[in-house]
Amino acid sequence: YSGTGAFDPKPYALTLFLVAAYVGGGLGTIEQAANGAALVLCGTVLKDFVFPKFLGSRKYVLCPYIDMANHDGTGLARGNVAFEYFADGYSLSVLDGGSSPIVRPQSEVFISYGPRSNDQLL
Repeated sequence: YSGTGAFDPKPYALTLFLVAAYVGGGLGTIEQAANGAALVLCGTVLKDFVFPKFLGSRKYVLCPYIDMANHDGTGLARGNVAFEYFADGYSLSVLDGGSSPIVRPQSEVFISYGPRSNDQLL
């Protein structure tokens, strides 16, 4: 998956506290505090979403339950594993197969780790 990790509310809580202290302490106006809070929000969005996609950074992890899906290195796998940022977890979805059912009863779901065989992955 690409990204920096799970959603962390601590920077936002600290920002809210600092905005309240700044305005409550009479150190500046609400507009100045809002500008600082907006800067924190923009920086976090850049760090978590924009830069990882732009730079193509990826993290590789083991997902025990998702790893139970069968591996297909031929490029025919229809399973897609993704990190859910706000849910702090991984999801396995099956890509749309057109007009036919996505997964037929008694069939298997395959994921792909790229053009590697099972032996190479072990």
